[in-house]
Amino acid sequence: MQLFDSLFGRKPSQMRKVHRLANAVVILDEVQALPLRVLVPILNALRVLSEQFGTTVLLTSATQPTFEHLQVWQDLNVTEVVADPVTLFKQLRRVEYEWWLEPKPTLAEVAESAAEYEQVLVVVNTIADARAVYRDWAARDPDCAWHLSTRMCARTVAKC
Repeated sequence: MQLFDSLFGRKPSQMRKVHRLANAVVILDEVQALPLRVLVPILNALRVLSEQFGTTVLLTSATQPTFEHLQVWQDLNVTEVVADPVTLFKQLRRVEYEWWLEPKPTLAEVAESAAEYEQVLVVVNTIADARAVYRDWAARDPDCAWHLSTRMCARTVAKC
């Protein structure tokens, strides 16, 4: 917020920091969360910083928006940091997702199926469902099941 306050501010106290952006590196994380109503002025200001003041702007996000399609960024020299993100994503895959929709399983069936894996995380909608899955797993091996909830406080659990 301070960056944008300085860029768009009209008070001398806000403008005093702008000189520090010349030849600097500006990193904006979660750029998909920039407010749409001020997105074009923000992108335009970043473009000016880059072209006129030698500022390097790095936009990061797990869900990178396609700003280059906006008129304000047309003809801008954009350098991708990751040359082939699809391949990199495949190489870094650590988990597998399974959509079990037909036939719709019961909570007990999900707990039983998940318990077959060495490591597994089950996310459910209610604390009652989480408690039910935990009790099912704890009955099998009390030292290897954890139940995480905002209604609980942490404690040390023996490693499996």
